[in-house]
Amino acid sequence: MLESIIKILIYLFSAGVHLVLLIRIKNIKYSRQLHRICALNILILFMWTILAVSNIIIDTITGYRICSIYFAGSICVFFLPATLIMFCILLVKNKISSIVTYILICIPPVTSTIMLVTNSFHKLFIKEISEDVKTLVFGSYYYVHCTWQLIYSTFAVLYLIYFSLKYTNCLTRQILLVVSGIIMPIAVDYVVYLNYFSNLPISLPDSIHTLSYCFTTVCLSIAIKKYKFLDTLPIAIRSIVDYISDSFVVIDYKNNILEMNNNFKNEFGSIIKQNESDFYKVMQDENFNNLKNQISKITANKEDHIRIQELSRNSQ
Repeated sequence: MLESIIKILIYLFSAGVHLVLLIRIKNIKYSRQLHRICALNILILFMWTILAVSNIIIDTITGYRICSIYFAGSICVFFLPATLIMFCILLVKNKISSIVTYILICIPPVTSTIMLVTNSFHKLFIKEISEDVKTLVFGSYYYVHCTWQLIYSTFAVLYLIYFSLKYTNCLTRQILLVVSGIIMPIAVDYVVYLNYFSNLPISLPDSIHTLSYCFTTVCLSIAIKKYKFLDTLPIAIRSIVDYISDSFVVIDYKNNILEMNNNFKNEFGSIIKQNESDFYKVMQDENFNNLKNQISKITANKEDHIRIQELSRNSQ
């Protein structure tokens, strides 16, 4: 009984972490594809966690698990590697413009979903399920399913690391946090699948996947909150910005500094370090007087233009 309570608490804590991050992402004012795919990843993790803890609670009360809940949770996990690849592509390139890319990436998880839903006809995914749904004997397609999931997850991480090193010659703190978070559940999958394939005496607790996914969400939360991870420029664009001869800085609607190129760092680096999170405070420095004057002129011209439009409409 105590073991079940501990499991339930672990799952509930994990679900809470997922939910908090999901709300944080959904509250981002100016969202783009990257935010939506990231939110989808976290939503899938949240749904899987809720379904898993539901089955544990039912099992604690009745001694049985519900097969349909297990299947629904499994289908959620099927799509995680696919959305992970999309997430990593968007980190590098900012957008996926072709719907064909989404379709091609989703072919394996959709195939696995169909195979699981129709399993009663062919028994290729699961040969046998015990009455209490605690013991499963997997069929031949299950190993195909495991293989493509590992390939997808591994490819996503290597893709992100490769292009980070290619375009920026380093792994930023944001990328290191995200990669560390992604690698944890993949490492668990490798151990679990190795045990399936080789029958090694490796015993892992049922909640290990939940803890690994929770670790991923915590790493992502830190990257988003501390390093403004989801607001930074895509890796490919960031490398171009560094070659711009003029100083370049990107700020959001809250005056948070998101990106700056090397020229900006070289010229104003000592000033920025004093107030990295608030560009408004940085602008108080006398070195930015010319820039402030230019911004004031642009703002004034914009306000004059708006007033002219309003006068025009009123005269009509």
